[in-house]
Amino acid sequence: MKEKAIIRDLTVGSPTKQLLVFSLPFIFANLLQQVYNMADMVIIGQFVGSAGLAAASNSGELAMFFLFIGMGFANAGQVIISQHIGAGNRDKLRTTIGTLFTFGFILAACCTVLSLCLCDRASGW
Repeated sequence: MKEKAIIRDLTVGSPTKQLLVFSLPFIFANLLQQVYNMADMVIIGQFVGSAGLAAASNSGELAMFFLFIGMGFANAGQVIISQHIGAGNRDKLRTTIGTLFTFGFILAACCTVLSLCLCDRASGW
């Protein structure tokens, strides 16, 4: 039985097909995020009003800030992972992935602690 490859080579085959297959998950994820945001705004607008909409909008910007920090580090890690794959360094690849996951976990924990320390505790939390 043929073993399924984990690593997909995007340099082989039709460029249009490769880019389309690569980009579809991102397109669907963005569409789902937009649907979630619209539903969130409709529900908050119905039950809380304009103050709730303003709070949700402001907190969404803060959440995006933390998300972009994480995405920046993840993209940097992907560059290093790609270099190891290209060089055929499988032993360094495992170490790099482990380090990336550990760093991501520590970064998420730090962002969570920072967010909890800066939140307004008078709002009922």
